[in-house]
Amino acid sequence: MSGDNWRSTIQDSTSVSGVLAGFAIAFVGLILQSHEDLTLITIAYGGSSFGISANSVALLVSGLSAALFIGSLEFSLAAKRFDVWSLPKDYETFLQRDSGWPQSRNRQDKLCVKYADLGRRLYNIAIFTIFLALGLTILPYSLLVGVATTAIGWIVEVAQIVTFRSR
Repeated sequence: MSGDNWRSTIQDSTSVSGVLAGFAIAFVGLILQSHEDLTLITIAYGGSSFGISANSVALLVSGLSAALFIGSLEFSLAAKRFDVWSLPKDYETFLQRDSGWPQSRNRQDKLCVKYADLGRRLYNIAIFTIFLALGLTILPYSLLVGVATTAIGWIVEVAQIVTFRSR
């Protein structure tokens, strides 16, 4: 974790993950209403064949993205449950009467860091998948724009990860 104030962002990350999960689910509806599609692969087996279309993959990836955002939200909520640094002062004073409080606080703090980190990782993966779903949905209309949308989204996300990890 970088920054001394990272715990205060847990609430923001929880709400943003929830909003983006809703977006990913709503995006499924938009994909289902699409009148354009593009067959990516046709698989022939025996006497029959079937195709895998861009919209089918976009539906799968958008659903995966929603699941990842929801998982991120759950990990953020778990991290908030173990955040001992935001306890009310009166309650913390009460807990300090117990001789095992320093060890308990360290254990709780490690769990907070663990769950916040897992939530952030799922969030980042979900961002990559939602950009892929977006690109696949655009692909039947324009190959160049679909690929560019995904590529630009991924480049921005990688730049953001590298920027914040280096600090």
